[in-house]
Amino acid sequence: MCCIWNCKVEDRHCQMCLYPGACERSGVPVVENNALADEYIKAMSRIVGGDIRTGSRVSSYMWGRNFIAYKLRKDGYTLSRIGRILNRNHTTIMHGIRSAETAIEYPKSYSNAIYIWNAFKEQLSLQKTMVI
Repeated sequence: MCCIWNCKVEDRHCQMCLYPGACERSGVPVVENNALADEYIKAMSRIVGGDIRTGSRVSSYMWGRNFIAYKLRKDGYTLSRIGRILNRNHTTIMHGIRSAETAIEYPKSYSNAIYIWNAFKEQLSLQKTMVI
């Protein structure tokens, strides 16, 4: 379903209409629905002890961002959208996803990262059981 201006992007909502899509009219702000990403960021922020969207290069923050990018990509988000959510460039997101995949594939070599990943998965499963 499109709005009267033929919006085409499916993961955004135009403020001029109520239908999904990015309005092609100039000057109309686009609002993204990032509720799932917000849940992931809140869960990871509790694990690492601060907002992971900052520019910090502390290892736990970096791995937190990488695992959130990995999870969001698995959920179908585009690299550009993940970059906007985490305040990073899409190429940084690509690198982070590759790093997360490597850590998950070789857990003995990345024990600190795997600790964060397991805590993150546990937080998400606890949230799901609390909602149901």
